[in-house]
Amino acid sequence: MNMKKTNSIRIFFIVTILLFLCFMVYLFYLTKETPQEQQQSIPETEQPTETEELLAETSSLPTDAVFILKDCDGYLAVYLIAQDTVYMYTDITMDSLPQSLQGEISAGKTFSDTEDLFRFLESYSS
Repeated sequence: MNMKKTNSIRIFFIVTILLFLCFMVYLFYLTKETPQEQQQSIPETEQPTETEELLAETSSLPTDAVFILKDCDGYLAVYLIAQDTVYMYTDITMDSLPQSLQGEISAGKTFSDTEDLFRFLESYSS
């Protein structure tokens, strides 16, 4: 009789632990948000602005990065000279720039750091 009681207690504890583990797994999956829900739960004030996103991208650039402005289908585009790749497109049209500046861009206007580049782009963006 004593053996039956001991086995009954062991089975009770095993079943209790299994139920507890099932409950914890259920809570874990119940509270886990999908990536879409996570994006929706971020308030608008916490989402990065376009300027913050650009600055975050520039933090991964090499320190000796040099930028050059070029005409790309009538719009101003920024290229990385070292990699000869487009760094970013702008909505600044070449026609909206003064003639002297258009000449500088045709000759190859360069910037050695992102601060000067963004200051220039902000002064000519609409």
